[in-house]
Amino acid sequence: MCGRYSVAARLEQLRDMLQEDGIMIDEFAADDRFGEYYPSNNVRPTTFRPVMYRQSGDNQLHGRLMRWAFIPPWEHEIPRGRPPVFNARSDNLSSNMWTKAFHEGGRCIVPADGYYEWLTLERTKEMGLSSAIVAQVNKTGKLPYFVRPREHTTRLMYLAGLYTKTHLKSMNGDNRDQIVYSFAIVTTDAAPSLEFLHHRTPLILEPGTEAFKNWLDPDYKHIEHLPMKNDAKMVERQIEADKADIYLSGPKDGQKIIDDKSSITRFLGAKRLGENDISSSKRIKSEPDSDEAELIKTPIKKEPTNSPSRSKDRLSPLHSPKKKSGKSDSKSQKITSFFSPIKK
Repeated sequence: MCGRYSVAARLEQLRDMLQEDGIMIDEFAADDRFGEYYPSNNVRPTTFRPVMYRQSGDNQLHGRLMRWAFIPPWEHEIPRGRPPVFNARSDNLSSNMWTKAFHEGGRCIVPADGYYEWLTLERTKEMGLSSAIVAQVNKTGKLPYFVRPREHTTRLMYLAGLYTKTHLKSMNGDNRDQIVYSFAIVTTDAAPSLEFLHHRTPLILEPGTEAFKNWLDPDYKHIEHLPMKNDAKMVERQIEADKADIYLSGPKDGQKIIDDKSSITRFLGAKRLGENDISSSKRIKSEPDSDEAELIKTPIKKEPTNSPSRSKDRLSPLHSPKKKSGKSDSKSQKITSFFSPIKK
C-alpha cells in the first residue's frame, strides 16, 4: 500500500527529471487558494501534489497539482470527520466510487522519488526473515523502508492513480462553486521482490510502455487489458527497497518552513542543525492497514503558505543515498547537505 511518498523536487526540477525519462510537460497547473506547493520527502494525504493526465481527444499530457485524498464527484464539501481515501484497490476499480474515474477518463499517473513502507514485527515472522532483521524491528516495533527506482533506470517512479474533478460549495459565501481536483493511488498485490515488506504495493508503470500509454489515454476502451498487477520482472529489475535511517516528518501546523522540504531532519546522528531549525526524527505512531483509508485524528488543515527557501539539492530519505560513478570520500557522504537559499 502507500501511505507516504516523496516528491523532493521543485516543480521546475521535476519537469527536467520527467524530460530525462522521456515525458514532456509544460507546467503543473495550480490553484493558489489551496496553498502554495512545497517539495516534500514526506508527502502525506490531503496535501496537493503533482499529477499527470490526459483529456479526451487531446494528445497533450497535462500536469496539475491535485489533492491526495479522493473526493467523490457527488460530494459538496471536503469530507471531514472521516478517514481520507487515498488508495484504491486494483481489484475494486469497477465498483463503488471508482467506476466513473476508471472507465471514463479519470486515470492519471503520479510521479514520485519513491514511497515508504514499514516492516513490522508481524511481517518479519510471517516471511521468516533473518534474526538480525527481526532484532532491528523488535527495537522500535516498525522499521521504515524507502522503495525507489534503482540507479541507471528511471529518475522517478510512476504510480498509477485515479483522479476526479469535484464542484464544492464556496467557502467564501459568494455562492460560486469551487472546483477541486483530487486523486488516489492504485494499489495491487506486491511483486515477489517487495513482498517481504507488505502484501500490497502501488501499481507501478514504466514510461515508454503500452501499459503506461494506455493508462493515461482516456479514449482507450479496452479496460480489461489495462494492467492490474505489477510486472514482477520489471519491479525486480528496476525497483529497490532500502532501510531509511529516519522517518522524515513534515511540519506541524503553524510551524515555519525554513527550506523547501517538509521534513527538516538533516543528520543521521543525534547532532542538531541549529536552534532555529525544525528537527524531528519522530516516527508516526501507527500506519494505516487499509487500502481504503487512513485514520487521521486531527482535522484537515490548510497547508503552510510560508514561502520556502530554495535549493538546488534534493534530500534523500535514505541512510545511503544513490551514488554516482566515480570515487568519493565516504565520510563526506554521511550528512545530507543542508539547503542554501537562493541568492538574490
